Amino acid sequence: MDDTKQDFEGIPATRAGEPHKFVRDIIWVGIAQLFNSIIVGVGTMPAITKYYSADVYGIWTQINTTVTLLSPLIAMQFSLAVVRFLAGEDDKAKRRKVLGTMLSAITIASIVFLVAGLLLARQLSVILFNTPDYSVFAILTVIWVIVSAYFVFVISYLRARGKIRLLAVRQVIVSIFTLAIVIIMAMNKIGLEWIVISVIGIWIIFTFIFYIMVIREVGFPHPNFTGLKNFLAFSAPQMPGGVLLWFVNSSDRYFITHILGLSQTGIYTSSDTLGGLISLFYFPIQFVLFPMVSRLWEQKRIEGVKRYLEQSTRLFLTLAIPMAAGIALLSQPLLHILTTSQFLIGSEIVFFVACGTILFGIYQINVNIILLIKRTKVLPLIIGGAAIINVLMNILLIPRISLIGAAISNIASFFILATVVTIWARKQVGYGIDIKYLVKVAGATVIMSAFLYFFKAHGIWWLIAAAVAGTLIYLVSLFLLKGFSQRDKRLIKNILSGIIPRIH
Repeated sequence: MDDTKQDFEGIPATRAGEPHKFVRDIIWVGIAQLFNSIIVGVGTMPAITKYYSADVYGIWTQINTTVTLLSPLIAMQFSLAVVRFLAGEDDKAKRRKVLGTMLSAITIASIVFLVAGLLLARQLSVILFNTPDYSVFAILTVIWVIVSAYFVFVISYLRARGKIRLLAVRQVIVSIFTLAIVIIMAMNKIGLEWIVISVIGIWIIFTFIFYIMVIREVGFPHPNFTGLKNFLAFSAPQMPGGVLLWFVNSSDRYFITHILGLSQTGIYTSSDTLGGLISLFYFPIQFVLFPMVSRLWEQKRIEGVKRYLEQSTRLFLTLAIPMAAGIALLSQPLLHILTTSQFLIGSEIVFFVACGTILFGIYQINVNIILLIKRTKVLPLIIGGAAIINVLMNILLIPRISLIGAAISNIASFFILATVVTIWARKQVGYGIDIKYLVKVAGATVIMSAFLYFFKAHGIWWLIAAAVAGTLIYLVSLFLLKGFSQRDKRLIKNILSGIIPRIH
């Protein structure tokens, strides 16, 4: 195969193995995300819900939600900037200088945040937990946010440099250690504060390990502020955008906490965790896609950017649509195994959350266009509109229809985000969506759902059997509906040949 051959459905590759590496990297990140979401996200759920009250699980989820919100802000959104600016940079000295600049800014922001958190711990506790009595957890949240900021930034550099497989393996190890600590300490009824402290300790250790990897590659990044203005011009608009995106993605838990109570937050989060498993598909794709299209964009290979965006969205929807239906239909027996009867509130919320996550996945994949053309200043405006809708609908719906109102609010706001960025991508690179193919995906999903609806799963092995059978039924149905074109079959063969060299 020469360098001019059209791969990955028409993507011109500068080297023959580029599309295969792209898919292999997605698989590796997918495995890491599987461990992170299922092993840690779902795995910690029974450990905490079965040994502690719903209030304690509510505290745990509030801490995790807050870390997700604030750590990108303390990192000053440089995690995206380091990918955008260093993915195609071959000069080690320049990379070292850029890392030194960004780390200096992050360190200053971390010190300010830590001091503010210590001084305002009780007030922060009221915001997070609706009571000043959990100031210890508020302080631990501040520390975890800072550690997470460094962790995310360092792995973003490794992501930019294409060290996906190595990074994925390390993240799996982090997930396993985190789960082991939570389970062991929960079974021994050790206080939640010590669980949080132990998890933070694990993150500190692995952040240091990742940082050593960076130093070995480029040398020690000395503190400096060279070029900080240019990096902030790219990242600063994403800070308010990040806050607003968090409002769209996670603020429902705060509204539930203040309107319905901490226990309802814990109950909602159990269903939200299952519906959010759709991120198993969009996160790996986006994680690998952004550095790939950043390199293509710098090389003026616009057609390649278009094809990667189209095929990434197609791949995501092929996997996410059936999973949304399947996870909703199997959610209640799964929650019965993982939690207690207190958390069984119906499959509707799981389905709505899953649908919202699909829309959010479309946004995450296609927002790359705005990042590539460096129009990050518009992101706060786009996300702000969705956030206003989300907040207003949460205030209006949660008191009236309880938890399901929060899920509906997310669908509405995610729909706005997905629509806007998809239209933008269409204008910039001639982006297209194969509606006929998506109709076939929907048809195969309906057939699979009919089977799962009548399949009564009781126990973990029946659930596994239902999941396997449902997957096979979906794939066979999609094949019979002629969802796989000759081009798709060639793509699948290329993917397999990239993973298993003997397949030609």
